Amino acid sequence: MVVQFYSFAVFGMELSPIRIEMDLSNQLPAFTIVGLASTMIQESRDRIRSAVTNSSYEWPGKRITANLLPVDLPKWGSHFELPMALGVLELLEENPLEKKIFSFGSLSLSGEVLPTPFAYNVREFLKHKSDYEVILAHPKDIDKIRSKIDTGKIKIFAISHLSEWKKLRKEIFRIEKHFAELELNLRETKNINPNYELLKKVKDEPYAVLGALCVLVNSQLHFLLVGPHGTGKSMIARAIGEALGVISEKKAIERLMIDEMLGQDQDQNLSRKRPLRYLQTTTTRPALEGSVKTNGQILPGELSQAHGGILVMDEFVEYRRDVIECLRQPLEEGIVRIQRAKIRSQLPASFQLIATSNLCPCGHFLSDLRKCRCSTVAKIQYQKKLSGPMIDRFDIIVMMSRSNPPLSAAAQKLSSSLLDSSLWGERIKKAALCLEHIEKPVFDSAHLDRSKRSQEKLARLSQTIAALDLKDEVISAHIELAKALRFNLERSLT
Repeated sequence: MVVQFYSFAVFGMELSPIRIEMDLSNQLPAFTIVGLASTMIQESRDRIRSAVTNSSYEWPGKRITANLLPVDLPKWGSHFELPMALGVLELLEENPLEKKIFSFGSLSLSGEVLPTPFAYNVREFLKHKSDYEVILAHPKDIDKIRSKIDTGKIKIFAISHLSEWKKLRKEIFRIEKHFAELELNLRETKNINPNYELLKKVKDEPYAVLGALCVLVNSQLHFLLVGPHGTGKSMIARAIGEALGVISEKKAIERLMIDEMLGQDQDQNLSRKRPLRYLQTTTTRPALEGSVKTNGQILPGELSQAHGGILVMDEFVEYRRDVIECLRQPLEEGIVRIQRAKIRSQLPASFQLIATSNLCPCGHFLSDLRKCRCSTVAKIQYQKKLSGPMIDRFDIIVMMSRSNPPLSAAAQKLSSSLLDSSLWGERIKKAALCLEHIEKPVFDSAHLDRSKRSQEKLARLSQTIAALDLKDEVISAHIELAKALRFNLERSLT
């Protein structure tokens, strides 16, 4: 006799459907799990046996075989324990259920059902899989998977102990086959008020402040602050962090999924404030991109943990060269690809990079206050980590403590109006809405001294300045100010 339950396999943030076949045969008593099950799943056999017997059920004195299909897909996790235990209980019934039951959950030895860290991933998975008739999981997991349940539609049941299965089975036996859309019920969150006080304290650095305002308006801009030490680069980065606004609902859900992959179970009343992550200069590439455990479990790295928010890399040039260069593709595409011998997955990594850096080991290169004491060779070796392609990834490049280039009267007037701190709050809110309706300017061959990517960055920055100016189109003053905010660092280094 064979009974079937359904669950899922985890690959990063992606889930794959798994069918669990349970067979009872007249052979010597044994419990076998096949289908590329990890050691963690193989250990489930003893927990399932104890959970069943401690829940007042009789353990079959025959051979039990659990087959996890498809067999060529590696599987890990303790969430298979509940569907396999229910499969064992169904093998004891004369008339097994023929419903398509989707179930997941861990078990204690006493038969208690435990929550798993995949509820939000399951919710996204089930949006595209509507052929299940019943969803069965721990009450906490069910709370995260809300459904508008009408009479006759798909049924969602919470189970906290295996002893409840007899009662639930009778209800499941009577239901008819209907389907419904699942919705995540995010509770109302407290209002998030950005704090601009630290940014207001920045003096004599108008380009740095303007760059910070552009970053707060457009979540696609990346910001590089360079210059001598002690000029306020780190202060600007902290000021941007304090002035962050609200993350979108889509990215908030994706962040919940990332947190659960790391075992950080979040309450549904999640914070909608954009995340802020600081890195140490000793960070390695696997810590940045993500890693894969031997059982196939994918652990998101710092890039994915900064998804929807800002990643701050202070002393940018002090990081290892391979760490700096691995940022190229995520900055462009907003994803991180995890590729190993048997694992292919991708994680979201749509973040803004705020980087600060000196340009020499002593930190006084291009300083007007103190003379740099580094040799030419030392400066060249230090600056080599800032490759041209990497510099091109930044939309805003500001050289701190430099004399500002002359601006036209229109650009000077525009700069003064944007630096009026009394209007920042309302201006940034309106600019974020206005940005969607402004067309990017197109540059002609007169700008061939810049790469095509650099021209695209300049167009995006001009568009953002126009939105910050609350205009419907980009004018010459916006383009002029955008050019001033994209300091030609490569030319200065040579």
